[in-house]
Amino acid sequence: MTVPWFQLFNNVKFVTANLETRIIFPTGGRLITISSQTPDISGSQVILRTSKVTPYTDLGFTLSFNLDPFWSSLAPLSWATLLVGGVTAGALVLSSGPQPAGAGFTPLQLITRFVELYDEKSSLRLEGEKLEEDVTRGAVAKYDYKRRRRVMDLRLVELDKLLNPLKEELSTSQSRYAEMVKRIERAEAELQQVKSSLADLKNQNRAGRVSRQLLDQLSADLLKRRARAQQTVDNIVIGLREEAR
Repeated sequence: MTVPWFQLFNNVKFVTANLETRIIFPTGGRLITISSQTPDISGSQVILRTSKVTPYTDLGFTLSFNLDPFWSSLAPLSWATLLVGGVTAGALVLSSGPQPAGAGFTPLQLITRFVELYDEKSSLRLEGEKLEEDVTRGAVAKYDYKRRRRVMDLRLVELDKLLNPLKEELSTSQSRYAEMVKRIERAEAELQQVKSSLADLKNQNRAGRVSRQLLDQLSADLLKRRARAQQTVDNIVIGLREEAR
């Protein structure tokens, strides 16, 4: 008997140092194989431990098991309700909605919060780029790609909602911060334009309107533009981080 793909904690809103998932088999159940994670097996229990869990960690797995014929008349997945995920080491809940930028923030706290959110946004963007490369070379299944891409896009929207009031607050605090915010926004507009152009090029190549050679040439130019724009964002955030220390 094979159990379909389990997707634990869909659209996770926390980070934690460790996550423990405990699977308890019914009487007569015996594990055959489990994929995606390395289990600890103790009697009728299977324990999966994952470290450094974030909203983008893949928590899915598949497993197959034997069920004694005496118990085969039971619903095959009736025991699935016994699967329990335990979060250890203290989870830090991630806010899913915008928070007032000026509520309780000193200028130092404002900059620190701004930097934290942009660090997450840049890391998420890099992870998205790697995911695109992985699915292109077949290292990630399309279903898995779509699921992870959807989670990333939702979090990016949330980050923008959190960052917008912080940008306004910074811009009104000092003219030099206003200039930094403008430079970041121009760089982000460039990143978005490059992303759209790359996607359009790939579509044209698949449709036969752009040759592979031209695709590679134009993509190389776009990737250089993307790297320059991302570097602009990174340099500004690094400067702000130094101010906040």
